[in-house]
Amino acid sequence: MVVASPTYLHREHVILAARAGKQVFCEKPIARTLDDARAMVQACAAANVRLAIGHVVRFFPEYRRAKELLDDGVLGRAAIATLTRGTLSVGAARAWYLDPTKSGGVVLDLMLHDLDVLRWWFGEPARVYAKRLARAGALDYALATLRYDDRPIVQLEASWAEHGGFRTAFEVRGDHGMLVHDSRAVAPFIVQSPGGDARAAVIPASTLRETPYRRQLRDLTERLAAGEPPLVDGREGLRSLALGLAVIESAERGAVVQWSVPS
Repeated sequence: MVVASPTYLHREHVILAARAGKQVFCEKPIARTLDDARAMVQACAAANVRLAIGHVVRFFPEYRRAKELLDDGVLGRAAIATLTRGTLSVGAARAWYLDPTKSGGVVLDLMLHDLDVLRWWFGEPARVYAKRLARAGALDYALATLRYDDRPIVQLEASWAEHGGFRTAFEVRGDHGMLVHDSRAVAPFIVQSPGGDARAAVIPASTLRETPYRRQLRDLTERLAAGEPPLVDGREGLRSLALGLAVIESAERGAVVQWSVPS
């Protein structure tokens, strides 16, 4: 069963599906609160059904290729990463997004994608510091810095104030090279070496035979048929949510938040 209802309804709908014995795919974020997320994970475990969370960016080719290059050591030791994600103010289409108690705003709607990617690429960070501008009824914007004890310093930007429409970008710098992605560029993915040569790998989504969203669902059905867990299960979704909530907490307190993986 696919749960694609507003965030604050995920707990109710996932638990009902689990009690009906259905395998569950739930859109991200898994829930608005950690208590809700834990209840969903526990309900699916008790019903012996799988819970998959729709962190679809793990299926976008640019981000998958970056993961491969990082794992293969092509960049050497990653030192700096910046990720940007922005779109129009979504409140005009869905008013519930403008209620932070229901949606979590731009952090849980947009930045959460890149927070999940960072956990996938580099593992768990140690500290979070964030700033946020939120204006009821219109704009929301957030900046976050994540520090790792033995990994790169990471800067994240998320915006509901893009008048030109949706865009994504990232840069990852290591001692052996650099990755550059910009969804609005002619060559949206480039690998640069210290000597200065740049090898473009053009992967425009419009030419893909299968969209990342369809690939995500196909991957899930194949894993279920093989008796394997989802790529992003309920506990992974819970951990990415917890990191997003740490960003919100830091912005609200104006202080660094120490990060530890929730149980």
